[in-house]
Amino acid sequence: MTDLLCIPQKRTTDARLKDQLANAIESTSYQTASFFDAELNKIAYLRESISDPEPSKTKLRDLQEYLLCLEEISKKFPNDQIQFTWSNPLLQKSDGTSEYSLKFERLNIFYNIGSQYSILALESNDGSSQALKTMCLYFQYSAGCFQYIIRHLNDCEEPVFDLNSGHALVNIMLAQAQECFWFKAIQDGHKDSLIAKLAKQVSEYYEESLKFGRKSQLIRNDWCLHLESKANYFTAVTYFRNGLSLGGKRNYGAQIKSLEMALEYLRKSDLPSRADFSVKIEESLKEIQRDNDFIYLQTVPSYIDPVKPAPMVNASPVEAFIPKDSTPIFKDLLPIGVLDACSAYNERQEEYVKQYVVNPLLSLNKLLYESLPKFELPPNLKNISEHELESYELSLNDLKFNSNNIEVQISEIDQILRQESETDSNLRLKYGTINWDSVPSANVNTAYYEKLQKLREYLNQGRKVDEETFSLFRVIDKKLITSPIKFPESNSPLVKQVGNVTRSREKYAKEVESKSTEHRLLPRIISEYKRTGETEFEALFLDHLKFFDIDIKYVQHQREENKRLLNQLQSQEDDSGTKRLDPAALYVEDLQYSLKLLEDVKGNLGDGANFYRSLHKSANELLYEVQKFENARSLERSSMESKLNSH
Repeated sequence: MTDLLCIPQKRTTDARLKDQLANAIESTSYQTASFFDAELNKIAYLRESISDPEPSKTKLRDLQEYLLCLEEISKKFPNDQIQFTWSNPLLQKSDGTSEYSLKFERLNIFYNIGSQYSILALESNDGSSQALKTMCLYFQYSAGCFQYIIRHLNDCEEPVFDLNSGHALVNIMLAQAQECFWFKAIQDGHKDSLIAKLAKQVSEYYEESLKFGRKSQLIRNDWCLHLESKANYFTAVTYFRNGLSLGGKRNYGAQIKSLEMALEYLRKSDLPSRADFSVKIEESLKEIQRDNDFIYLQTVPSYIDPVKPAPMVNASPVEAFIPKDSTPIFKDLLPIGVLDACSAYNERQEEYVKQYVVNPLLSLNKLLYESLPKFELPPNLKNISEHELESYELSLNDLKFNSNNIEVQISEIDQILRQESETDSNLRLKYGTINWDSVPSANVNTAYYEKLQKLREYLNQGRKVDEETFSLFRVIDKKLITSPIKFPESNSPLVKQVGNVTRSREKYAKEVESKSTEHRLLPRIISEYKRTGETEFEALFLDHLKFFDIDIKYVQHQREENKRLLNQLQSQEDDSGTKRLDPAALYVEDLQYSLKLLEDVKGNLGDGANFYRSLHKSANELLYEVQKFENARSLERSSMESKLNSH
């Protein structure tokens, strides 16, 4: 067997893998790179060894071991931490492509493993039967590597090859593997019909590789010519062996046709072995033609049934020949995913504690607060600062200032309209209504007066609301709401008990939050990851949450306590009859009343600011319209006066 192709090795530049991995460890883990110095040296050595372009079985083993190391690294580091550069040998000029991607590196390693198998297949060709089996197997391994790359082309931004190139390489390797099988069948003396089917499959693989090679970005033209010659050569072999088989069946007319077709296809091939094969076909054809002319006298058909191919090879899945076991590297390094999982579980734990312990306790307290006697100080009742009160007073002054500004704008609009009307009347008196034929002002400025009237009405409405707001502000007990709240404790034993219970719950809630902060899942996750290597910790997390079962039981007990206290508060309220006026109750009522008035004032301030902002905009728009109207009328008057004076 000759004229077989091997796929050249890709070349790579020094990736400074040790340094890049060390930086990745420092940036993505709490561990230091020096702790993993042995593993870093090992992976750096393997990367350097696979950079050697010379093929060998030792290099193949290094490639496979390095590939396993990359798979381990992929579990520990993000994909985009390390940059790799590879150049394609199938291109005449290639400066190389680079990408920060472990997947990019893995696919290029698969490429070189496929290349190694194709080269080692040719080197093992010593003509023996065992060598044919080895070659056939290696070519299938090579096809499997390229097929794997095709399935993962979209895993990285810089493709290892284009899709057409990938399919071309797979079919070249399958064609050569099938060719080995075909040649072994010849050595073993199998029937011509079987050898024809095997050869037919060889030619089909070469035809497929040629089809993709012509569309490929990488396959060179001389390779395409070679593939075309191989496809035609094995088509000729197919028809030759098919002819011999037909002759064995005494179908001599069809045999002649098959041999003629074999000779026709062979003439399209440029392989060196074509000459000897051509002599062989011609001799067989002359012999059968002579015998048919004088003895068999069978008609030579114009068509014969095609030979069915017999595929005997396939692209081996990489799992079949890539070792799975290797010495683990970075076993003690926690991958970023584990740390992310810890952070996510910490957040979920905090949410769990809030949902089932802290929030329920605070809700129970709220129910008690709401059920306390009305003279008790509500928890959300707070005083305000004098500075805040002054800011509201300034905002009230702003309302008055805005109101006055808009009134000035309205007056200006009114003055422009009046002046325009007076000017129009004076000119009519001066020139006479017959000569002064301009439209009277009263007929054209009505719309502006209507808009002006609307503005006045809105302004008056705003001022009424402002006055109400000023009145509310004057009623507020300013000293009361700005003084520190000092409320005497209730003499009611039940109210005191409620106070003790709520304070105890608040303290318990803070202690549980503090306990949750200290009791984290990280140590258990680290132990579990080192023990199993798994990164799924949901079951571990659910078991970890059982630590808070005692706190959830405390909440359940407090619910029962709340029911008891609420019933007692209700009974006390029902039995108290007509409540006497209590200074504490009056204090709370006055404070609530003043704060309620202040809330109303704040609401009016916000509405007033928006109102005057909108009204100011409308006044500006009307002022612009009136000024534009007055300018147009002024130009019209000047033009008419010029005409009248010229006459």
